Amino acid sequence: TYFSTDMKDPNALGTILFDKVPTTDEKLPRAKNSEIYALINSDLDYARGILTYGKDRYYVDKGFVNALSARFNLYRGNYALAKQYAQDVISNAGLTLTPATPIQPAVDNPPAIGSSAWNTAFYATASSFNPYRNLWNDSARGEIIFSLNRLATGVGVSIGTYYNTNASNISGVNMWYWSENMMKLLYNSTDDVRKYAYIDPTTYTVKNTKTGQTYYQAGQYVIDKYPGKTAAATRNDVKLFRLSEMYFILAEAAVETGDLTGAANYIQQIRMARNYRGTATTPAYANATAAYADILKERRIELSLEGHRYIDLKRLAAKAGVTMDRDLNKDDLIPTTNLPNDSYKYTLPIPLAEISANPNIQQNPGY
Repeated sequence: TYFSTDMKDPNALGTILFDKVPTTDEKLPRAKNSEIYALINSDLDYARGILTYGKDRYYVDKGFVNALSARFNLYRGNYALAKQYAQDVISNAGLTLTPATPIQPAVDNPPAIGSSAWNTAFYATASSFNPYRNLWNDSARGEIIFSLNRLATGVGVSIGTYYNTNASNISGVNMWYWSENMMKLLYNSTDDVRKYAYIDPTTYTVKNTKTGQTYYQAGQYVIDKYPGKTAAATRNDVKLFRLSEMYFILAEAAVETGDLTGAANYIQQIRMARNYRGTATTPAYANATAAYADILKERRIELSLEGHRYIDLKRLAAKAGVTMDRDLNKDDLIPTTNLPNDSYKYTLPIPLAEISANPNIQQNPGY
């Protein structure tokens, strides 16, 4: 995914192919994608034949295998198989898209959305009243197909510490914030639970002294997608596969066959699941370019900070007629740059240590 210049080209170079334990003096060249894919498929086919769908998100089961197969085939351009395996997961994993409701706690006179009392109940790390928030604080499985378990104390990096040093609030010594354009996407999505589930409310704690209204602290949109769990701030399971991604794969596969209505319906199911009023607008795509652009936008919102965006831009930006769009004036990066769609930097370089040890390995173009 990261080292091949073109995942859809069977003759492009992939990685070194190892199907046995190598000797210490072997210096092998990179194999073609087709050779790597054949080995991957043999592993997946074997696993699929001996596993069943399970009921635990922490163990590899047939759901994990088919979700991986769906993503793998999407990346390599085999849309028929991508569709087959994504649909298999949706039909047989026993999961449904995690709903955005209830949006208020089940008490008399529930507090207004965004109020102090509502924030206390919604952002509770032990258990929120909201199912989608509970998916992220690890108190419920929700639509998760497979996660890497992170106990409150134990091995494994705390994924939240990639963004916040101590806690996912304005005082947590934040290292990274949501980008300006990502915030616009979240707040242009009316009645979207993700604008609350992904952003800590301390983002809005500054008040206008004249009007008393809260507002954004410029450039400090606090990431709260990995809030931690009880007694373990920022320490959350790493969600590798969720059901929403399977719907995105079906949508993309539909566009490839010219079924723009089908693609719109798959995207609509995601929008409805995340809208706590149940009134999301059904998209209508005039052409494939518009469909790809909307799929790319929806993936950006739903799968943010889950490791997809860089590869999604590499795969879809040109087809969608869009480019990387960091805000050159407001995003907290100095200097801020955007890669053009044809940039060689969408493929990573072979590390110098690897080249020094193995003169037969081939470097990627541009490096």
